[in-house]
Amino acid sequence: MTLLTSEVHLPPLPEIEDHGELTRLLFDGDDRERVHGMWRELVAKDTFRHRPGLGAAERAALSYEWLRLVNDTAGDAERLADDPRLLAALHEWAAIVDGGGGLCTVASIHYNLFLGSLLDHGGSGSRDLSDFTALRRTGTFLCTELDHGNDASALETTAELDPVTGVSCSTPRTRARRSSCPTPA
Repeated sequence: MTLLTSEVHLPPLPEIEDHGELTRLLFDGDDRERVHGMWRELVAKDTFRHRPGLGAAERAALSYEWLRLVNDTAGDAERLADDPRLLAALHEWAAIVDGGGGLCTVASIHYNLFLGSLLDHGGSGSRDLSDFTALRRTGTFLCTELDHGNDASALETTAELDPVTGVSCSTPRTRARRSSCPTPA
């Protein structure tokens, strides 16, 4: 017979002699102001306050407006996408803007999944990324199909770059269709 009880036995917490050291480790130590300062100041502005009553399209447009302010604040989008600590701090602060929805999502897609991936694979040395670093164009990421969800290893759709017409996608069968659209700019 198994008895259910609400009594939980947890091990005792370790004694922490130096709270300052723990704080330094958790909050980026001597680099705290560089890593968190500009994001803290940015999201404290009235521009980032919740706006009740907006529809989905208006909220999406606002998220991209905020992304442009993030880009302007960062000053160098490639440096941001290439600095894991600065990027993680951006996500920490973006997550609290307007319930953690749109800005955090579009920043993750643009700086992590899109721009970060391009920089990791040859980046600005082999292609002109200025439209994306200046946010004249916004990066997208799509990894889902009807039969496969986000199981990237099972995806069947392929994409090829045609220098004249752009990206050409090939979906071999109906169940391999993509089930969502890229994020609109």
